[in-house]
Amino acid sequence: MKNLGLWLLLLSILYPASLFGQAAPDAAKQRAQMHSKQVHGSIPGQIPDRLSKTSGDVRLDRAVGTSTGIEFPEPAAVLENLSCNSDVIVLGKLGKGISSPTVDQGYIYTDWDLTVERSFKDTSQSPVEPGQTIVVTRPGGELTLNGRHVYALEDDFPRFHAGEEVLLYLRSLPVGTYAFSRPNGFFLSRSKVIPINRMLSPQFSTIQRSSFLQLVQTAATNLCSAPPNSPGGRP
Repeated sequence: MKNLGLWLLLLSILYPASLFGQAAPDAAKQRAQMHSKQVHGSIPGQIPDRLSKTSGDVRLDRAVGTSTGIEFPEPAAVLENLSCNSDVIVLGKLGKGISSPTVDQGYIYTDWDLTVERSFKDTSQSPVEPGQTIVVTRPGGELTLNGRHVYALEDDFPRFHAGEEVLLYLRSLPVGTYAFSRPNGFFLSRSKVIPINRMLSPQFSTIQRSSFLQLVQTAATNLCSAPPNSPGGRP
């Protein structure tokens, strides 16, 4: 009974009442399930297990590491590969990020508001316009549960921060949001271009912002020849 009580307490903390029972909108539950599926390697039950067996802060693990794709010799080849394996390519500014536990309570994902400044690629099913705010879900994040800090941070998948300008290669999801499940994107800081995937840093270290955005546009309009299951492609 003691363990059952602990589980019920953890569930009430991890999932507010609005996400359960009759009060839970189907759309909210479907979105939580879909976003949880974008986290590959979640270890079911890890959050309550760690909270019950440890003290202090909790750092979560994933059963598999984040795939960083493969390294290409030229920036144009990198961008063509990323473009061909993405539904949507957008430049925008990050807004608020809201972290949630996956439905199996094994990891954390964060939904970020992204205000679109420029759209390089989209689909008829998921049109994206400048000025629009979209929701981008990605693995990782931080939660405070009953006064304890629970976090899922990865060395090869850098954190996001509100106000950062980013260019992201995304997959559209059936719930109207977008998945950023691999570090396929770039931080743009003034004139600098910083790959989120650090393996690509040498290729982009000397490219200026204007030249980079032109390369992105060119790659986005090229006919794709790379098959979806090619290295660095979609999972």
